[in-house]
Formats: sequence, C-alpha cells, structure tokens
Amino acid sequence: MAGFNYRIITEGSWDKSPRVALCFLVFLTTVLFPGSAFSDYRIFTRDHQISTSSYWIEGNKLYLYEGGKPLKLSEVTSISEESLTPLDAQMNFDATKRFTHYLWWLQEIEDGILKRQGINLDTLQTIDDLRASHSTSSLELKKTVKAFCAELDDLELEVSVLKHYWDQMRIPQRSLVLARDIKSLQLLSLESSLQHRRRYIRTWDPTYLEYTREYDRQAISFEQGFYEALHQEKRYKE
Repeated sequence: MAGFNYRIITEGSWDKSPRVALCFLVFLTTVLFPGSAFSDYRIFTRDHQISTSSYWIEGNKLYLYEGGKPLKLSEVTSISEESLTPLDAQMNFDATKRFTHYLWWLQEIEDGILKRQGINLDTLQTIDDLRASHSTSSLELKKTVKAFCAELDDLELEVSVLKHYWDQMRIPQRSLVLARDIKSLQLLSLESSLQHRRRYIRTWDPTYLEYTREYDRQAISFEQGFYEALHQEKRYKE
C-alpha cells in the first residue's frame, strides 16, 4: 500500500515515562494535597441546595454519602465547600486515595494495550510487505492475516472493557469529570482506529488506513488533553 507511513502513528506517541510520572502527579495532587477533600459540601441545583459530608460521581449521576436519589450531574450548577468533621475528612481522604490507586491500575492496563497496539501495527506493515512480494505464498499471507485478526479481536475487547471501567468509575471530585470524559474520547478514537484496521484487512482499501492514522492522531491529542485536565485539577486545588 503506497504512501502510508506507519511511523507517523507510533513515533513519539504513547511514551511510558510521562504516563507514569502523570500518575505520581495525580497522587501528589489528590492524596498528599487533597484541598477540598477536607471540606463539607453544599450542592446547588436550579431548584434547591443540599448539604452533604461527601459525594461521588458515577457516569452522569452524583451520589450523596447520606443516600437518597442520585442527582443528574447536568442539573448540578455548582458545589461549594464548608466545614467538615475529622472523621468525615478522613473518609473523604480515603475515598480519594482509592480513586488514585484505581487510576493507576487503569493506566497500567492502558499501557499494555498501547504496547500491543504498536505490535499489531507492525504486523500490518508485514502483511503489506508480504502482499507486495512476488515470492509470498498464499498460505503464508493467510496465516499472517489470521493472526493479525485474532489480535485485533483481543485488542478491541480490551479497549471496550477499559472504556467501560472509565465510564463507570467512582469519581470523588466533580473537577475530575472533565479528565474522565476526555479519556473516554481517547479510548473511543483508539477503538475506531482498530475497527478501521479490520476494514482495511477485509477490503484492502487504503482509505481505511488513512482513517486509522487520523483516529490514532486524535487519540494522541485527547491523551494530551487528559494530561492538561489533570494539571488543571492541580491548579484548582492549589
């Protein structure tokens, strides 16, 4: 397939070191310097306000520690901070610490997926080389394509599961929702990239490879936005 540069997708992307450093940043921000984690909360909607010692967010719902019907996140206009007892402060601190550990775990899963994604892309390059070679047997090409498709199946499943984890994770602070949403967009772009690789292998239409490249670029851009959202969370707490 002429004109497609595989290095454009992987070169300079998904570097492990800043990703690990980011997790330490989140740990320092939300655990050692929790800021609002040591405050009580007053939650405002268009119609009323609610006081709570703690809250968390799952999906598009905000749950109160005291129980009751969860609020739609879209209906919450603002959240202010007030005083909190030492016991409630420790409970909020523990919840934030659990979130940080969970975030670290999700990042480790994502690192593994991205490493396999790079290997899968190398296999796609091998397939195109085999197709261009006159000495390649039909059996050799079929075996390589079969292995490539099997790896695609696994990668698509893992990305789908990881996206579900992010969408359903328990978030201890509203200010972290933006980072969660950006991460979901990143994983959606990665999912679309894998789907277009499959379409290419079925049709040999180079247009699908161009789509793959574009979705990978979008995923990298969203990952950078994810970093920026967490840095914004650090500035918000300082």
